Amino acid sequence: MIAHLEWGQTDVKEDTPPMNKKLIALVVITLLGGILLSGCKLSASTPPAATPTVELAFPTNPVQNTPVVQANTPVVVPPVVATPTVVVVINTPPAPVPTLGVFPTPVRPTSYTVQAYESYYCIARRFNLDPAGLMTANGSVELHPGTVLKVPSTGTWPGGDRALKAHPATYTVKSGDTIHRIACEVFGDVDPMNIALANNLAAPDYKLTVGQVLQIP
Repeated sequence: MIAHLEWGQTDVKEDTPPMNKKLIALVVITLLGGILLSGCKLSASTPPAATPTVELAFPTNPVQNTPVVQANTPVVVPPVVATPTVVVVINTPPAPVPTLGVFPTPVRPTSYTVQAYESYYCIARRFNLDPAGLMTANGSVELHPGTVLKVPSTGTWPGGDRALKAHPATYTVKSGDTIHRIACEVFGDVDPMNIALANNLAAPDYKLTVGQVLQIP
């Protein structure tokens, strides 16, 4: 009995003898093997789909990392102008030291008119006289301002310094002072006229001011 097979039909009637079953199975296996071989050849001959590759385009002339130099704008600081310090130097000349000229030594007169505060000893010191001889020549008359005395031509001061106070010097005028009082009672042998001359005191008063500093020659 011959089995009727159609493509894709695997049913075999039960009355097919065993030998025919083997033959049919062999044919089926052969067909299946051929199909498998065809698939393998197709797979081997057909290359796998190419995986798209992404090409990175690099520039021909790569841009170099040029350092960016930032220009520092200079900060203009105005110069500090120092204010000049004006130092005014006033050269104050020192007070002139009065230079006393050479004053004449009192010349012994033949007579003398007595002034206030004057005495026999004061007049004798001034003119280098012996006080006793002066008194004798005038009868030891009491002296008052305006008394006119005779002055002896002989005799000298009996000894020692005729000055009561060293001079030249300065003297500060006190209340009640006159040039004659200063000459007689303070310095002893100074001529009052020389005090007036040294301090530019005008005659006839030779006025003095309290606190005035006199130059005593």
